[in-house]
Amino acid sequence: MGFEILNFENYERKEHFLHYLNNVSCSYSISVNLDITSLLAELKKRNIHFYPVILFAITTIVNKHSELRMALDEKGRLGYYTTVNPTYTVFHKDNDTFSSIWTEYD
Repeated sequence: MGFEILNFENYERKEHFLHYLNNVSCSYSISVNLDITSLLAELKKRNIHFYPVILFAITTIVNKHSELRMALDEKGRLGYYTTVNPTYTVFHKDNDTFSSIWTEYD
C-alpha cells in the first residue's frame, strides 16, 4: 500500500482544498439507497455471509476512485494511497469484546 504525493502547486483543486482545510471544519460521508434484494437472494442460495461481501464491494469501489483514498502524510503533504485495505471488527462471544483487524485487498 503505497502513498503517492500530489504536486500541490499544480493540483487543480488547490484553492478548494485550502479553503476547507483552513476555514471549514468538515469531513465527508455518503448515504445512498441500494436495492440489494437480488444480492441477498444469491448470498442465501450460496450460503455466503453478507458482511464480507459488502466490505469487498465497498473496498472495490473506493479503490477505483483516488479522491476517496486521499489523505495527508506524516509531513502534512497531500496525496493518495495507491490501495486501501478494509478494517473491521470481529466480535468475541466468549468475553463480549471486539478485535479490530484488517485484510489486504486483492
